Amino acid sequence: MENKKWHFNILQACTGLSLMLSLNIMDIMPVLHKGAARNISAHKAEYTITADDSSRKSEVKKIKNKIKHLLPEMDITKLDELAGAIYDNGYEYDLDFDLLVSIAFQESEFVQKAVSPAGCLGYFQINVKAHPVDLNRIYDAHYNTALGCRVLTWKIRAYKGNMHKALGAYSNWTPDYAKQVLQRKERLKNIAI
Repeated sequence: MENKKWHFNILQACTGLSLMLSLNIMDIMPVLHKGAARNISAHKAEYTITADDSSRKSEVKKIKNKIKHLLPEMDITKLDELAGAIYDNGYEYDLDFDLLVSIAFQESEFVQKAVSPAGCLGYFQINVKAHPVDLNRIYDAHYNTALGCRVLTWKIRAYKGNMHKALGAYSNWTPDYAKQVLQRKERLKNIAI
């Protein structure tokens, strides 16, 4: 009997390990880091972390105003989607909202279906050759923003928090990219909301 129990525990451990390996650890890392302070809900193995509703509404409104400052004529539906995506993913990955607005503007000027000469796609110009993506969802504001946040987080970790180098790597070392993004981020902080 003891022998069978040991086999059962190994089987349980292997099943648990296999489940963990099927989840992208970068997706759940913010959950592990900050999960205690946030409401976490799972839907189809994707994790969405949100603050309380009134706080979210207030922050999304601020993000919308900053996007409108950069692109006043942006379609209201796309504006709502992008602002919500920036809030949700910025919150999840602990990234500055103004930084994300600045990157999205630098990358695509808020054109949802932007395509670069190198074949990068969407608001955050995701390099689909370098990163595994669902091409059916690549232009979805939340999905594209989540990918951008994930890549940026990897770059920040790889360069030990050096934002200039992380942004340089994010942009494939485009000259002055980091400087432009960070300058715009600082200007966005000073916009009266």
